[in-house]
Amino acid sequence: MIGFDGYQTWRIAFVKHEADFPAYLAGAHGLLNCTNPYIPIAIFPYNTPPFDTPDTYRPFIYPLFVAWLWIPLALLPPLAASLAWYLLSIAILIKVLQLLAKLLRLSDERQRLLFYGSLLILFVSVIQADLMYGQMNLFVLLLLLLGVEYMEKNPIMSGFGFGAAISAKFMPIVLLPVIMLRNFRVSIITVISILILAVAVPFFIAGPKIFEYYHYWFSSTISGEITQGDHGFASFDLASVLAQSFGMAYPTTAMRAICWLILLAFPLILIKKGNIIVGFCLAFMLLPLTASRSEPAHLIILMPAISLLLAHMLKNGARLWMWFGLLALQLTILWGFNKAIPFDTIAMLVLFGIVFVFGIRTVRDSSAYLLLSKYRASSS
Repeated sequence: MIGFDGYQTWRIAFVKHEADFPAYLAGAHGLLNCTNPYIPIAIFPYNTPPFDTPDTYRPFIYPLFVAWLWIPLALLPPLAASLAWYLLSIAILIKVLQLLAKLLRLSDERQRLLFYGSLLILFVSVIQADLMYGQMNLFVLLLLLLGVEYMEKNPIMSGFGFGAAISAKFMPIVLLPVIMLRNFRVSIITVISILILAVAVPFFIAGPKIFEYYHYWFSSTISGEITQGDHGFASFDLASVLAQSFGMAYPTTAMRAICWLILLAFPLILIKKGNIIVGFCLAFMLLPLTASRSEPAHLIILMPAISLLLAHMLKNGARLWMWFGLLALQLTILWGFNKAIPFDTIAMLVLFGIVFVFGIRTVRDSSAYLLLSKYRASSS
């Protein structure tokens, strides 16, 4: 799969000119040249004429942390930059799998191998999309998992993990109340790290112009997504599905806020009860369920929730129908996104409910969840 995806990465970037990776390079070039990174520019040879059509142009729409982080890649020749990011993404994927196995206490090698294999099969199309288009969803997931991993051991590392994830994609900001409830000190460090990574470092590189850049970004991108969503994508978050059911073209800001608050209550309940890992698995699911920009590669953020159920099934000898049920749920989510219909949202809500009920049950019966005993609060 690595070799095939490597070929497809080259083909998508240099033959079809549809990769997302040039958008990050465009941000880096803009910051280096002291020009607004959020104004689209051509990056040779990714989207220069005649390949600068609306279908192939990928504007930079991320916080400036991504722009300065990609500067080393922007200084490389295009083919070397794409190859370097592809290999780095493979390393990130391996690290994500290892972190999930570690957090879920899968110490038996046979169980770990089954876990890795099952997870890769379930997410094969999502992982391929992330790798082939040069996206950074795996990178963001790694940062979030590092935040969870170090939450009890090293609040500074944890805060910088969460802060870097928010500084990269901004949408993980919805996790901040969950972080605050679990460890207020980590939440403060998270906010400080966002200011350092997304404001202080870009200010050092480009000066006070960054505030003009951010104003342009917010007015042209963020505000429109919050109120209307991006209808060039399959925006089937929960608020969009509700809006369509009432005959509305797009959800209002109030509808988005209400959906977020309702969904936020479930991970907060589990975090309060002491089920840290389950709580954060649910919290991560807030991203695809509340995001206004949706595409299949974003489903990588569901990996911790699926991993949680996989680990439990491996530990407790799940029956065949449970494996088929999990596979059917996963296929429904992927099919819904690819077909641009709300079945993906329904499937995600089903997964959300399963994980929540599972978390509540394991609080009552600690013997069913000894693999996570390290992360349980002393009060539970």
